[in-house]
Amino acid sequence: MSDPLVAGFMYTYKDSLAVGIGSPIRGLLDRKIRPEKLLDDFLETTGIAEKVKGYSLREYSAKVIPEGGFPESRVGKGNVYLCGDAIGLVDPLSFDGITPAIASGTLAGEAAVKNYNREVYKYNLMKHPEISKIAKERKLEAEFMAGNKAGEYIQMVSSMLESWAAGDLFGIRNTMVGNYRNIIPDLMSFVMRMR
Repeated sequence: MSDPLVAGFMYTYKDSLAVGIGSPIRGLLDRKIRPEKLLDDFLETTGIAEKVKGYSLREYSAKVIPEGGFPESRVGKGNVYLCGDAIGLVDPLSFDGITPAIASGTLAGEAAVKNYNREVYKYNLMKHPEISKIAKERKLEAEFMAGNKAGEYIQMVSSMLESWAAGDLFGIRNTMVGNYRNIIPDLMSFVMRMR
């Protein structure tokens, strides 16, 4: 794939399949990569392209989700309350957007019925466990993505999985030992602060 920091997803329905990717826009612009090229690479790399060959395409679309996102983004104006993707409520680590969209939509409906001001609505968003987790993770994500920590971590995990698949337990151990000083402490600190 052209960009290691891409999230891929696939949803199955009764008679169809939805496949997509997520990537920071800055990465696409810096590398001069078109989103459709990234999607094609993802489909080829995962083997999905071969599996769906001959089937019809129902929809092809793209959308932009604010990368900075909640809690920095504005949550509404007057009696209009924004929720979900409109305020960047996508988990920066798992790329889950459905769960926070449902939660924030429910809270927006409650705010509209009870005529809350924006501050009360934002406070209720921050109190919700799924949404407060996203706000907390957003700070950690920025730190984790700084430099090449994410790329080093991905390389370490890939190497360990290759060793595991080959039945090479010493390869796993050697990878862990080789990365003990530069990646694992940062990773452990990152995981502990997510709690």
